[in-house]
Amino acid sequence: GVFGLAMLIGRQVWDVPDPRRSASIGIGAFNLVRRDLYDRFGGHAALRLEVVDDLALGVEAKRAGGRSEALFAGDLVWLRWYPSVAATVRGLTKNLFAAVGYSVPAVMGVLALQAVLGLGPYLGLLLAPGPARLPYLATSLGILVAFAVYGRRSSGEGGWAAGLLVPAAALLFMAAFVRSTYLTLARGGVEWRATLYP
Repeated sequence: GVFGLAMLIGRQVWDVPDPRRSASIGIGAFNLVRRDLYDRFGGHAALRLEVVDDLALGVEAKRAGGRSEALFAGDLVWLRWYPSVAATVRGLTKNLFAAVGYSVPAVMGVLALQAVLGLGPYLGLLLAPGPARLPYLATSLGILVAFAVYGRRSSGEGGWAAGLLVPAAALLFMAAFVRSTYLTLARGGVEWRATLYP
């Protein structure tokens, strides 16, 4: 949930259908691209050595004048993204720093936003005195409801549990972003399936 919402906000998904905006999106699990558009921008040859090729596919399709949409598939398309938390962190290690254009300031912005939105309300609940907790309580309940609605729209299931786990998920997402940034810079490239791509 935290990753999905970060993706939707970070890619400004509400602007994707607008041909006057550069906002675009691509999801590696499932993209539909018309063949004539795919050929027009050079297909996957145009994405050679692109770490986040799914996002780049969306960018190229939009640049080539294609009409773009981002849709919730509900029960129509389903897949298991990663089988475990450890596998998720490994997969995100490859993608996260690349997804923000290898920009350390962008990483700092993501971390700050996650700290404020993902942790702030819950820390306020714990640390604020007496009635000062009320705004934090309202915000925490709002997040819980938002995740329940998001879960129902994105997967057809309620996201109440995901809403309760927002602080843990935010910390995990932040740790994965730091890990992705550090390892990419330390290695001088992205490592994937035992191969280093400089």
